[in-house]
Amino acid sequence: MNKTVDLWRGYRIIKLFKMGKTTNLIVSGVSGLLFAAGWWIFIDGSAYRHKFTDSAGPFMFYLPGILATIGLFILNNLDKKLFQEGGWGDEAETWEKILIVISVMLHLAAIIACIWVYAARKGDRDIWEKKWQGISSIIQTFLIVISSCVWRFLWKDNEGW
Repeated sequence: MNKTVDLWRGYRIIKLFKMGKTTNLIVSGVSGLLFAAGWWIFIDGSAYRHKFTDSAGPFMFYLPGILATIGLFILNNLDKKLFQEGGWGDEAETWEKILIVISVMLHLAAIIACIWVYAARKGDRDIWEKKWQGISSIIQTFLIVISSCVWRFLWKDNEGW
């Protein structure tokens, strides 16, 4: 009996993602929520540090979020046909392919940079007031990258893609 209930729940979830406008509403809300939460957490980390140390922290903490945000805008302004099967054929423009590669590179560079900056700033990990900005930068970057992927790959247009 549990197997039947689990199959029915799975069917309902699949059916939800085939619904078009409702799915787009949910995807937009989740993506926007993840993006806003990422920046909000990072701003909280910077404000918390500034409250106790009279410094908003070095620019290198801000850079991963900026890179991830630029990658989000590039990835989500490309045509959806590029991500379908056969989308990399002759009809795809070279500049579109280059922009996909640049977007993925920006996302990966942001993830690497946020971890690298946190690891490199050993002096900022001695007290919590400084440590939280590095942790919030890592959380922010991952939330923005997840938001970008949710928005790009779960959004459906009129043709069902």
